[in-house]
Amino acid sequence: MGDSHLIPLAFMMSGESGTLREIRGIRHHGPIDPVVTRAKRTIRRPSRRHLLTQDKGPRMEHRLKSMGFLPGTRIKMIKNDPGTPLIVGIGDCRVCIGRGIAMRVMVEKD
Repeated sequence: MGDSHLIPLAFMMSGESGTLREIRGIRHHGPIDPVVTRAKRTIRRPSRRHLLTQDKGPRMEHRLKSMGFLPGTRIKMIKNDPGTPLIVGIGDCRVCIGRGIAMRVMVEKD
């Protein structure tokens, strides 16, 4: 199954349900590009590009797994109001997560 059927958890509406498929990586800034000037000084300037890494951040991944966010788990969106954290139902529990994390949790809607 391709990525076309997957959406971020944060895009689900209240009352919708789906199956958790994967947790996407974290964005990191690219390496710093050195620029040499005429005075033989090296000036470092940050790169404008972002890299999507396969390292999901061990702390974030461990934290989500301990809360029940495992691939294949059924998820139901309880509350998704603008400007507030999401309330998600996993099994018999309700979990509150922030939008930044919810954008990395990919779900296949029913």
